Amino acid sequence: MSDQEPPKEHLEYARWVVDRGDEAFHKANEAAVASGTATIRLVVLINGGAAVALLTFIGGLIQAGKIHSNSQLMGIAWPIGFFIAALAFAAVSMGCGYIVNFTNAAIIKSRKRYISPPFEEDTDDTRKLSSLSRSFVAVSVATATLSLAGFIVGMYEIYRSLSLIFEP
Repeated sequence: MSDQEPPKEHLEYARWVVDRGDEAFHKANEAAVASGTATIRLVVLINGGAAVALLTFIGGLIQAGKIHSNSQLMGIAWPIGFFIAALAFAAVSMGCGYIVNFTNAAIIKSRKRYISPPFEEDTDDTRKLSSLSRSFVAVSVATATLSLAGFIVGMYEIYRSLSLIFEP
């Protein structure tokens, strides 16, 4: 390649291509972050709400004299642990989401840019950061799934405990 300056329209096209790629990434990332955040907030809400509702329900049972022993109380109260664990998994998922967003921003900055085709090129850092980002996405999805599973198991255990206490 020669040392001549490329034509001005070529530079403008290169900038346009890079800008469109960045814009598309930002829109896709924004949508993914918004839906992921909404999902994790929902999981936090249902698990926190379930724990509070269960505590309130237990208080009502005690006040009404429906619970006669510590074993009955523990049978109903222990599912709260599932909801607490589910909240912890949701918090880990949120933290991983932050790391993914931070890493994705670093990926953009790690790419080499040129004024001629291919205009952008991944570097070793880009590939490492991309791998790291994918790993944290996987952890975030897994912990969000575990959080939802904690809610489901907790609700089942409440049902099981109550059916033992209020047997006909």
